[in-house]
Amino acid sequence: MPPDKSGEKISRTVSRKSELRRYLLDRDMPALEELARGRKNILRTLSSSLYDSEPLVRWRAIEALGKVAGVIYLTDPEKIRRQIRRILWLMNDESGGICWKGPEAVGEIIFNNPVLVEEYGSILLSYLNEEPFEAGTRNAVSRVARIAPEIFAAGVPVIIDSLKSENPSIRGFSVKALTALEDGSVVLCDRFSDATVAYQSFGRDLPLDQIRRANRLATGGLEPDLTLWLDLVPDLGLERARSRNDREGQVAAEGRFEAESRAFHQRVRRGYRSLWESCGERIVRIESDGDEEYVSARIQEAVLGRLERAFGGTL
Repeated sequence: MPPDKSGEKISRTVSRKSELRRYLLDRDMPALEELARGRKNILRTLSSSLYDSEPLVRWRAIEALGKVAGVIYLTDPEKIRRQIRRILWLMNDESGGICWKGPEAVGEIIFNNPVLVEEYGSILLSYLNEEPFEAGTRNAVSRVARIAPEIFAAGVPVIIDSLKSENPSIRGFSVKALTALEDGSVVLCDRFSDATVAYQSFGRDLPLDQIRRANRLATGGLEPDLTLWLDLVPDLGLERARSRNDREGQVAAEGRFEAESRAFHQRVRRGYRSLWESCGERIVRIESDGDEEYVSARIQEAVLGRLERAFGGTL
């Protein structure tokens, strides 16, 4: 009987997957691009990494798919088109295996092969309101919108409307997408990257460098043009917040920051002061121990002044 080579084949497959996973963890894109020149099934292996149990591997697989597709497209463009169609199929319920990171993967392939935007840009845009791809589609749009803004401009009203979403990922990626589209929209958020630093690094004592890296990963390096710091002593702030929660009928979980200790809020305040002192005019401190009318007037003064400087003239 001929020797059974099935076990040997499985062993080679596992070894190759382990090698690729190591490259992803090390973010060794040149090594993966080199593999793309000699390994026929690398797209399939990378696609399987989109389902990896470790989030970092999934994100690196998205990036790698784009890089590898850029190499393969030079000699076999139809293979990349088939890969995009396969990912889109896997985003369909009928496929039996939802590819949650499908929009980002398609977006990254287009980003590295801009010629494909005419074929697949509008298809990508059609997933803006498709669960569970809303956040991922907005993230993908933020990557490719500058290639052909006229294609993605049709999605601006939907993206603006989603700034009201209860899902923070949808809101955050909507901001990124609108920034990439440069449609002139002024986006207002109740919290953004400065709040993450103040609450998570100073408030919860998490490493500042890790929080900043997480911010850069989540926002693509986007920073607000203006942050308003409504500054007041923690006791008064907590009193106001808890009164608001009572009026609105919020349970404790919905007002989780109000349930934190006084010391926590003192640390958060120190965090905002540190940011204010280091960021120059980007952060404006509003003394907020006055009444609502006074604080509102100071906010309008700060915002209108910044808009007039940005767009010229008097508003």
